[in-house]
Amino acid sequence: ALLIKDPFRSDLRIAEVRQPKLFIHGRRDAVIPLSSGEALYKIAPKPKQMLIYDGSGHNDLWDAPMVDDIIRFLEGFNEL
Repeated sequence: ALLIKDPFRSDLRIAEVRQPKLFIHGRRDAVIPLSSGEALYKIAPKPKQMLIYDGSGHNDLWDAPMVDDIIRFLEGFNEL
């Protein structure tokens, strides 16, 4: 309930974001359902990428290979 007290409506703002977007989600997230992340990704304009980590929840994503994936995403900017 604490997180929902002041909801940020990403779905109403995502269309304005033209920069590359990286969506990161844990499949076992008990705070924000994966379906919410997938729905936001679906309506986001390109360029975009989504990474889903099967064994991760909401706060334990750093245990996944996420850091290397983020670095690869950022290295892609050198090609722009």
